[in-house]
Amino acid sequence: MKEIGTGAIVVATLALASTVACRNRSEAIPSSTSSATRAPIVSAAPAPSASAPTPPATPAPEALEEKALESALERWNAATNAADRSGLEAMYAKNLTLYERIVTRGAAVKAKLDYVAKHPGFSQKLESPSWSESAEHRIARFRKTWQSQGAAPGSVDAYLVFKQDDGAWRIIDEGDVQTARKMSAKIDTFRKNWKERVWDCPLCSDPELGDDPPSAGPPLGPDRVKASGALPPGAPESIEYGRAYFPRFASAVDVPLFLTATPQSTNGDGRWFYYDAPGADAGAAAGETKHLLECAIGGHFSHGSVPANAKPDPGHVGDPKVTTTTRLEKRDGVLSYERYIYAADGVMNFVLCTFDPTYEGYFYAIVQRMGRSMRAISGGQAGRVVRVSQPYTAE
Repeated sequence: MKEIGTGAIVVATLALASTVACRNRSEAIPSSTSSATRAPIVSAAPAPSASAPTPPATPAPEALEEKALESALERWNAATNAADRSGLEAMYAKNLTLYERIVTRGAAVKAKLDYVAKHPGFSQKLESPSWSESAEHRIARFRKTWQSQGAAPGSVDAYLVFKQDDGAWRIIDEGDVQTARKMSAKIDTFRKNWKERVWDCPLCSDPELGDDPPSAGPPLGPDRVKASGALPPGAPESIEYGRAYFPRFASAVDVPLFLTATPQSTNGDGRWFYYDAPGADAGAAAGETKHLLECAIGGHFSHGSVPANAKPDPGHVGDPKVTTTTRLEKRDGVLSYERYIYAADGVMNFVLCTFDPTYEGYFYAIVQRMGRSMRAISGGQAGRVVRVSQPYTAE
């Protein structure tokens, strides 16, 4: 037997090890046919069909407003027929004009409920409603027909004026053409029969001031109104109004006849009206507040300065354009009411009042009437054009 040398054994061993190592490495590499995990195949979404429905279009703001107003008209009619107190309260503004009279929401609802209660079987229907707009107001006009047990049916050309209030359309004016004509004729007769009156003006007799007590013309609004709230000492329960005129800056305002007037300011810009409780002179001497109510009324040049928040004034139409601002706030223990109107002719007119908050209900109704009845009139230092005053209504 031929003996193999040590060197040959080493060479053979190394060759075998090399062969095994290479074999082991080749097994560690997965083949192209192995079962390794593959990324999933995602199918493409099918193309939309030409007949697939499209999402509904968002209604235009005008369409939404029209729908809301029509709904408001229907709800008012339903609440009236059902004598639904809460339903009517939701429809009326805090203050409104009800058949030519300025009333509160509560008074309007009471009047409607009382009428239905006195007419058993009452029902009304609305026909041919149409809509128009005037500044921020939306006006519904319709034929209103009503009937009740034992009474002949009635029918009038009626209207409702809506205004946005706290996110809802609320009624600020309710009436009909026939009633408005009757009231207009009554007012015309009243004005023809108006007898000249003057405000009490103790200081007008002072020769240094050289002024006569101001004369009162027929008021723009109702001549006599029942007071609201608690009566201040000595104040009347039935408040009579007259029309005060301020010639230099051409304006007119309804002012209670029981107030006391001052002479015109030395430059003629306006004058003050105030009310003192009986015996107030003694209180004033002791350092107490004298006037329960005092108002400055007049005007001056605005030099084109008009606040950005001024809105069209409902008491004026046509040209020159007139805008207004109103503010009520508490200052130093008294309530302060401010109403301004701004005209394109550069004149600003105002009613500025402060009053005792103890009698807020009484005096607030008065200052509102004064502010809302303020109108620019023709003439004055600025030579204002002739214009017709719009009726006094709620806003």
